[in-house]
Amino acid sequence: MLIVIADAHDDPGALADRRDRFSCDSVTQTVSADRLNGVVVLHPDLRNLKVSHAREDYERVRVIGEKGLLVAIMRCAPGGLVEWLQPAWLSPDRSRGE
Repeated sequence: MLIVIADAHDDPGALADRRDRFSCDSVTQTVSADRLNGVVVLHPDLRNLKVSHAREDYERVRVIGEKGLLVAIMRCAPGGLVEWLQPAWLSPDRSRGE
């Protein structure tokens, strides 16, 4: 089971940022060729979480594993592009505890 936390763009007039929380079995991701947007798909529900600099989309989507560790993140990078990142500890050698 994964926990997915999706953060909306900050609204300077709001008292709190919008943060949506979901649970799922797995995720898939796609970043557009121009890297201006991306989508994280939650399985098995097939819920799409779009990440871009547009106010109606999410600014960041974090995927948290069963042990509370960050599995991956899709975010709007400071340079204006969307990126998908996975921590170094998820590399094939380290995932086996080596």
